[in-house]
Amino acid sequence: MFCRSFRALLILLVGLTFCSLVFAQSIPTLQDAIASGQVNGVFYGTGSSSGDSVTVEVSKGPKAASGPKEVSVPPGSRLDSADAGAQGMMILGIAGRVTGATTYAPADNIVVPATGTATYLLTAFCSEFHKDNPSESTRFTLRSPDPSLACIAKRSKDGGLSIDATQAAVWIYTDRLTFEAVNEKFSVSRTDWDRAQQVVRACGLGGR
Repeated sequence: MFCRSFRALLILLVGLTFCSLVFAQSIPTLQDAIASGQVNGVFYGTGSSSGDSVTVEVSKGPKAASGPKEVSVPPGSRLDSADAGAQGMMILGIAGRVTGATTYAPADNIVVPATGTATYLLTAFCSEFHKDNPSESTRFTLRSPDPSLACIAKRSKDGGLSIDATQAAVWIYTDRLTFEAVNEKFSVSRTDWDRAQQVVRACGLGGR
């Protein structure tokens, strides 16, 4: 009796795990949804270079099905700046849905409403050190994730790196910068710099 019960429980757990994986895989990325015409997305800066520094306004696209649509934004996704003088960015993740001038509701994915628009705040970091920081008028185009940046994003988040350390890790990879060079225009402590280097090296990207 025990063996039969255990076997039944095991089958149930395997089935639930499979269903969970299927559900997770069924959520499209925002980039794919935009490319297929299911979602419209307008990205713009908040005036910050690091952290909660990008917002995206989403709405249903011309080829969208009825009802709301849920989409994901994979860590390491890139944002190309429409301003040649402003930095592009790397997305760490979704902070949440904007609910007011200075407030948002935390969220893991973006829900595109059936009607109207919704605005989400994204946690993102500049990726072109020698250009200017994006401004509130800077617009971006979403690109697919860079595998190396995706690794940096995951390890920075899992390791609880500060905003400064995460930004340093991105620039160490994208611009091959030294501690002294970064501190010419972005203040980062030696402790945060060392943690940033550890993340970059753990991703097999070297370090400075």
